[in-house]
Amino acid sequence: MSTESLLSSNEKKAWRLKAESKLETLQSKIDGLQAKAKDTDADTRLKAESIMNDLKEKRSNLEKQFEELKETQGDNWENVKTKAESTLDELGKSYDQLKERFQS
Repeated sequence: MSTESLLSSNEKKAWRLKAESKLETLQSKIDGLQAKAKDTDADTRLKAESIMNDLKEKRSNLEKQFEELKETQGDNWENVKTKAESTLDELGKSYDQLKERFQS
């Protein structure tokens, strides 16, 4: 294995670990809001549940993309990384929507 390949492999692993850490942090925040949702009125709770279902789906997709990153090489790795970054951003935006429900 060349130094370039090793460095590239290390960079890939570092990116994935950083992204997984962001996901864990976001999931902790989501869990906190989910607990708050139980103490809200029916309308707010229903809307929150809809957003939470979306969050669960995005998280599942992101976990699949993380697994795919472990197996992917070259240009395909960059494509999967881009998709994972996009999904992580969408997850963050959905969390922000959920958070807004509890700030009003």
